[in-house]
Amino acid sequence: MQLIVKLIWYYFLLYFFTVVYNVANKKVLESFPMPFTVAASQVAMGVPLFLPFWAWRPPLPHLLSFLCGRSSSDHSDGLTPSLLAKIAACHGFGNVATVMALTSGSVSFVHVIKAAEPLFSAFLSVIFLNSKLSTWAYISLIPIVIGVALASIREVSFSWWVFGTAMLSNLLYMSRMVFSKASIQGSSPSSPGPKQQHASLSAVATFRLVTLSAALQLIPCAILFEGSRASQLWRTLQSQRPSEFYFVWTNLIMSGVSFYVYNEVAFWILDLVHPVTAAVGNSIKRIVLILASILVFHTPVSELGWIGSILAIGGSLIYALVQQWTPASAS
Repeated sequence: MQLIVKLIWYYFLLYFFTVVYNVANKKVLESFPMPFTVAASQVAMGVPLFLPFWAWRPPLPHLLSFLCGRSSSDHSDGLTPSLLAKIAACHGFGNVATVMALTSGSVSFVHVIKAAEPLFSAFLSVIFLNSKLSTWAYISLIPIVIGVALASIREVSFSWWVFGTAMLSNLLYMSRMVFSKASIQGSSPSSPGPKQQHASLSAVATFRLVTLSAALQLIPCAILFEGSRASQLWRTLQSQRPSEFYFVWTNLIMSGVSFYVYNEVAFWILDLVHPVTAAVGNSIKRIVLILASILVFHTPVSELGWIGSILAIGGSLIYALVQQWTPASAS
């Protein structure tokens, strides 16, 4: 009974903060369309959230060793500095791509496209993990392709820029998954030979390291690509439109805190439930998110768009279930 109550609470937090992140994100971008700056700020806001926990409960010795920059041979887990940099880049720039898509497209449409993540999961798993999927897994990808295509046909905010950046987000987030699996297995995804298992960092500790590294990568990029324009727009809002400045600042903080919290809560859930349960919960999360965004922003959705959305989200759920029932084989 205690586990059920805990799961209900965790799923409430996951859905709530996912909705808050996306809604606040869109509101920020309507007045402050600086995707690199917004994405970098959101990732960086996670750092002060977990640093007090590290101060209260110091990291494990091998984590301290990692942070001090010792060679990978000294680590007791498979996460090396180079692998961490790859995971962090996929995490940080995946958020950049998502924010870019949300700058021009509706929240509901962007997340219909993001339901196509299994396409990239299947593709990257074959290339980097030498993992061949079952026939049923490949068949389950068909409704995802059809659903995204149908949802795109009548989408009011459709543009190839929105479609491309949302797909890039899928590619980066699924690459993050591939490299994360490699860190658990204790080797690079492209390295030959058998995978050696190691005692690894907890998923939450790894995510916190990824957040710190991603922030260090994104902040210089934001300054390079948008520094002067973002600073000028920020000062303009502050001096000429103070109410709008406060609105942007408040929603930026809300989106950054929510981005970190919902990602960490997802790891808490994975520690408690079977992957199938997590997959079902993730599909429901996307439905809740799309419905909430339509209610908040009054986004018009055609009948064909609804059919496409249901097909895409349903296909991603079927893919996840098939993956658990028929595990991939090494090619």
